[in-house]
Amino acid sequence: MIIPSHQVIDDDVYISGGTVTVDGTINGDLAAMGGFITINGDE
Repeated sequence: MIIPSHQVIDDDVYISGGTVTVDGTINGDLAAMGGFITINGDE
């Protein structure tokens, strides 16, 4: 699962997968589960 840098989410996000990458902005809570998690964006 990838949330790209241009994406803005105005809600809570619950994501899972082997690889999870968050480059975008999340205006809410973030719960991420996976084998490899990278969070570069704003949360």
